[in-house]
This record gives sequence, structure tokens and C-alpha cells, in this order.
Amino acid sequence: MNKQIATGQTRMNGMSRRFFIANLALLLAISCGCTLPISIARLRMPDLSKYTTPLDSETIQDICMNFEIKDNRLCTQNRPVYAPDFFPIILSTFRTRGIHA
Repeated sequence: MNKQIATGQTRMNGMSRRFFIANLALLLAISCGCTLPISIARLRMPDLSKYTTPLDSETIQDICMNFEIKDNRLCTQNRPVYAPDFFPIILSTFRTRGIHA
């Protein structure tokens, strides 16, 4: 009788261990999957203040007016704005007009 109980406990411990390892592997995969895009985004967006100076308000308003940007946060905020911040907007404007860079 004791052998059966001991064997049952061993099976249960083995199953629990496999379940624990499977959950741990799943948790690791999810955490890597969530942090990897954030890390890549940080690599793509360098600290512009190290390489250039912010645009003055006249230049920002000129860009916003000429590219007909009205509701974008770059045109309405009070924090420093750098020229590369406008690159996606400018590129999309030329692509919609049929001009390819």
C-alpha cells in the first residue's frame, strides 16, 4: 500500500514539475516578446538633443503651415521639437502626392 502511495506522489511531483517548467517557459517567452519591441523602438529613436538643437517656434509653425499639419502634437506642444520628428509626416506627404523619395 505504501508503494502505491509513494508512486502516486512521484507521478504527481513529476507532473507538477513539468507544469511548472512549462509555465516558466511561457512566462519567459511572453516577457521577451513584450520587451523586445520596446528595446527596438529605443534603438531607432536616438536622443536628438545630443546631435542637434530644437527648432524655433517660427520654423515649427512654418512647417506646420506648409505641410498643412493642423492637429499634430508637434505643432501644438510646448516641448522641444527636432527636425527628425517631422520626417515621417513629410515623407507621407510626398508619398500621397505621388513623389517617391
